[in-house]
Amino acid sequence: VAVLNWLDDQRIPRAVLLADIWFVGWARLYVESMAVYEFIDRAQVDGGNFSAYDSIFMLYWAMGKGDYQAGRVPLGVSQIFSFGRVAMYKIEK
Repeated sequence: VAVLNWLDDQRIPRAVLLADIWFVGWARLYVESMAVYEFIDRAQVDGGNFSAYDSIFMLYWAMGKGDYQAGRVPLGVSQIFSFGRVAMYKIEK
């Protein structure tokens, strides 16, 4: 919740949040400032068309914590905020 509140407080225009299926319920409850989409597989993010957005964020486990699996993290991401075992990532276009 702290990670989601942090992102929502940023009020970033033309942004989208991609949430791993394990987190999408929480994301839809706590993020009001942008669209929230769920993904199950990294290919959905890598191959997704997010051209309508200027900023793309992803909610997933923090690196090395929880059930983090490097193979599930899309290409071109960088961790920008974390709290406990959960992190927010920014996906470069």
